[in-house]
Amino acid sequence: MKLLLYGNGNRLRSSRLLQKACGINIEVMWMLGGLTPDFRTISDFRKDNIKCLKKVFRQFNACVCKLLPHGALSVDGSKFRACNSKDNNFTAAKLQDRIDWLNRHSDEYLRQLEELDALDDENERGGRFAREELEEKILATRERLERYRSYQQQMEQSGQCQLSLIDQESKLMKGKDGMVVGFNVQTAVDTESHLIEDFNVTTNCTDHGEIYPTLSKIRESTEGVIDSIEDKGYFQSANKKSSPKQQKDVNNL
Repeated sequence: MKLLLYGNGNRLRSSRLLQKACGINIEVMWMLGGLTPDFRTISDFRKDNIKCLKKVFRQFNACVCKLLPHGALSVDGSKFRACNSKDNNFTAAKLQDRIDWLNRHSDEYLRQLEELDALDDENERGGRFAREELEEKILATRERLERYRSYQQQMEQSGQCQLSLIDQESKLMKGKDGMVVGFNVQTAVDTESHLIEDFNVTTNCTDHGEIYPTLSKIRESTEGVIDSIEDKGYFQSANKKSSPKQQKDVNNL
C-alpha cells in the first residue's frame, strides 16, 4: 500500500516501474525496509484489492486537498485504448459484411470446383487452384462462417450492439486518432491543486450524461454546492435544473 501511494504521488503507475524503484530509489528502499516485490506481486495486489484501493486513494486525495488551495472541478473525458484490436471487435454491420463476403467466396469456390469436376483432365483447366486447394478453402470458409454466425447469435441474445473478443467490456468509439477500441474515462480535476478528485470508467462513446456519475461520489462527501466546468459535449437536458424564470430565459435564447 505504501508503494502504491508513493507511485500515485510520483507518477509511477506501472508495476514494472514500481518494481524498478524498489531497487534504485533510496526513498522507496527505506520506506519498504529493503523489500523488493516482483512486478507481478504488485500487479496482483492492486488487482485483488481494487475496491479498497479506490477508497484509500480518495481519502489520500482528500487529505492532500485540505493542505492545498481548492478551486472548481474541471471534468473531461479521455479515450483509453483497450487490449483489444479492431479485428477482434465486431458490430452488427461488420459481422453481416463479413458473412456476405464469405458467402460470395464460398459460392465462387464451389463454382470452380464444379467446373473442375466437369473436366476429364485437371491440366486442361487454367484456373488458379487445384482440387485439394479448393476443398481446403471451402472448408476454411465454412468454419469462419460458423464462427461469425455464432458471434451474431451471441449479440442477438445479449442485446449488445458490439462484441469484443478479448476485452469484452471495451467498445469501438471515436478518439482523437480515429476509431479505437477502448473506454471513455471521465476525470474530475481540481483547477487549483490539479489533483484528480475522482474518475469514472465508462463505455459511453460520448460524454452526454456523464456529469452526475462522475461527480456523485464527490457530492456525497462534500457539503454545499460543487462548482464544475465542462464543455458543451456534456449537455443533457435531464441533468439541467433551473428555476422557471431561468428556464423561460433559456427558451427565449
